[in-house]
Amino acid sequence: MDLKLKPDWDKVKKRYSDWWEGRLEGPLVQITAWREGAEAAPPPKWLVKPEAGWWLMDWMTNQYGNTQRFDEMFDVMESRHAETRYIGDALPMLWFNMGPGVLAAYLSGFLKFVGDTTWFELPRPMDWGDIMKLSLDCRGDWWARTKETARAVVRRAKGRYVIGMTDIGGTLDVVASLRTGEQLLVDCVEEPERVVEAVWHCNKYWKQVFGELTALFDAEGNEGYGAWMGIWSDKPWYPLQSDFSAMLSPKMAAKFVIPDLQDLCDHIPRTIYHWDGPGEIPLLDQFLALRNLRGLQWVPGAAEAQNEAPKWFPLYERIKEGGKACVLQSLPIGKVTEVLKAVGARDVLVSTWGREKEALELARDLGLFEG
Repeated sequence: MDLKLKPDWDKVKKRYSDWWEGRLEGPLVQITAWREGAEAAPPPKWLVKPEAGWWLMDWMTNQYGNTQRFDEMFDVMESRHAETRYIGDALPMLWFNMGPGVLAAYLSGFLKFVGDTTWFELPRPMDWGDIMKLSLDCRGDWWARTKETARAVVRRAKGRYVIGMTDIGGTLDVVASLRTGEQLLVDCVEEPERVVEAVWHCNKYWKQVFGELTALFDAEGNEGYGAWMGIWSDKPWYPLQSDFSAMLSPKMAAKFVIPDLQDLCDHIPRTIYHWDGPGEIPLLDQFLALRNLRGLQWVPGAAEAQNEAPKWFPLYERIKEGGKACVLQSLPIGKVTEVLKAVGARDVLVSTWGREKEALELARDLGLFEG
């Protein structure tokens, strides 16, 4: 880790390890801010649509193999990190934003990148027999590109940043991309055993992707493990999800979602569930019953009151009463103290972004290292 970006890294690493193991008395608080007077470095002109979070995907799609442009892109990414203050438990992380559910592209070869999002759902449903023949080697080169790009990023980062794994996706969400979401809803009623077979077929390759990328990061000397959720761990970890479950009843989720999630929780040393929106609220008790799941990250959805709203506080209480940690990200900086007071400090992780002055004030109020 670059000590200029995170001079208290050894202290923060221990805090993360203690939080994962339930030993940390207080919360993890990630506060990020632009340095006073800093201006974002302009993106390389060759980017198709310069959304900063998608630069790596832009390069992989349009400039793959062009090492000069890779270096240009990385230079700008580094300059932006240098102008950012990582306060408290915040840390500089680079992760492979290829869009949620990229396993579908590894299997089918279909990926449509439009500059600020990626689509994996096929134009028409793939036949069940064809799905059961899919593997990481049978279509396209997205998996090969991912591994080669991961090596390039880790080598260029030289241990100065945490490298986060790509968003493999939820297993049932991947099946939805292969069958299309609309057809999969019908399948869950008319051909449930076919759905279960496809889930376990994709589960096998999900674990292969996770294992190979983890081994690659280990071989290249990456320090610890990250993911799109921006959390560090000294052991391999992953943010699990099943966005498709929002359209299922608890009974259907018990058949199509929970067994796969439990298998992944048993397979991966550490996990957090990405609990996405009100449609998944009826499934909370099933998520809380998952063995080895450390916590849940609540995301209310764009049309709802955001996660600082008191209407959600009873859900946070249920999470903690169920023995899990509560992950609340993208809180307004002025609401962090209020939310922590309401939720309680133990087994909580919150993140926020703000101006440097207010970020430092919050860090002092909470007794955190100022970065």
